[in-house]
Amino acid sequence: MVYNLLEYTMKLNEIVYKRHKIRVFWKKGKDYLALFDPNESTLYISPHLSKKMLGKILFHELWHIICYFKKKNINKLGEENTTLLSEEFAVILAANPKLKRLVYGCLK
Repeated sequence: MVYNLLEYTMKLNEIVYKRHKIRVFWKKGKDYLALFDPNESTLYISPHLSKKMLGKILFHELWHIICYFKKKNINKLGEENTTLLSEEFAVILAANPKLKRLVYGCLK
C-alpha cells in the first residue's frame, strides 16, 4: 500500500540540522528514491513510497546529512562513531516538529 503523502509533503519543505538548512523537494528521481545533494543543500524524495519505505529512506538520508556535516566518511566509521552520530537523530527531530510527525507517522 502506498502512503498518501499529500498532507505531509506540503508541510515538510526544509530540514534544519544545527545551523544548516536543507531544502526538501518531493519529486521522483530517475535513478533514486531519495537523494541528498550536499552541494546544493537539497534533499529529493519520491512522493510515491510505501509508509515503511519512506520511514527507512528518511533515516537513511538523515544519516547522510549527519555524516556530511560532521565530516565523517561513512565507509570508515567504527562502532563508537556510529553511536555518536546516530544520537544526532534526536537533535534533528527536536528541531523539526513537522519532520518528527512525518517520521512518527511512518513508524505506526
